Amino acid sequence: MSKIIKIIIVILLPVLTGCHEKHTYSYYMQHPEVLKKAVATCQSSRLLSKEQVAQCEVILYSATNMISLINEQQADPEAFGQRIMDAQAAYIKLKDEVRKAQVSLDVLKKDKQASTSDVRAAQDDWYKAKKACAEQFQEVKVLLAVVGLGKPD
Repeated sequence: MSKIIKIIIVILLPVLTGCHEKHTYSYYMQHPEVLKKAVATCQSSRLLSKEQVAQCEVILYSATNMISLINEQQADPEAFGQRIMDAQAAYIKLKDEVRKAQVSLDVLKKDKQASTSDVRAAQDDWYKAKKACAEQFQEVKVLLAVVGLGKPD
């Protein structure tokens, strides 16, 4: 009987510990309620491992930035709304740049006379555009999360 329990523990332990995932700065900024709980956990914990200390640093940095955004939104809601619209417009523009970079890359890949360096340069442009677009999208999501904090449940 005890062998079965040990086997179950050995099988379930990695599964259970894998359920506790570390979140990123971006995740916390997009999920203020999770951030709030994580801050409380960090503040109530006394003995932390090096990994937990590093995670708490991310959490507290996120909380500081979230508080700054909340203060900005509360100080001038209209300006904050304009910031959101500007961020959304920038995101749309970047999405178009990604599409254009993809088209250019596809044309170069089909062109048998295109040099490898031209294809690589086009591919780099596409990656950079895609990365900028993703970062802008994250900003939009964070700003909307801040606005969402003021909504009743």
